[in-house]
Amino acid sequence: STVTPTLIASTAMVSLSSTPAEAACYGSGSYKWCTDGSTYSTYGNSYYAYNSNTGTNWGGSTYGNTSYGYSYYSSGGSTNWSYSYYGGYGSGYSWSFGN
Repeated sequence: STVTPTLIASTAMVSLSSTPAEAACYGSGSYKWCTDGSTYSTYGNSYYAYNSNTGTNWGGSTYGNTSYGYSYYSSGGSTNWSYSYYGGYGSGYSWSFGN
């Protein structure tokens, strides 16, 4: 299916929490902390985060027109996703393991 570039990323973010929520993030440089319990770091084309409220680790990387992401849950299991964007159109998919 065809989706906007933010659809897959926002869907992945929403799935990390049991209730939808907005969070403000603070910090400088490559390190941020957020009001939802997350800490967030960027290194080059990659990002890494941990949410202390949910026990979820998540992150991803971007290579050219394709982004890859992952979430590991404290209850077990994981979700992975990829998204590619070409000429104004994008598509993506996700897959899960465990719980």
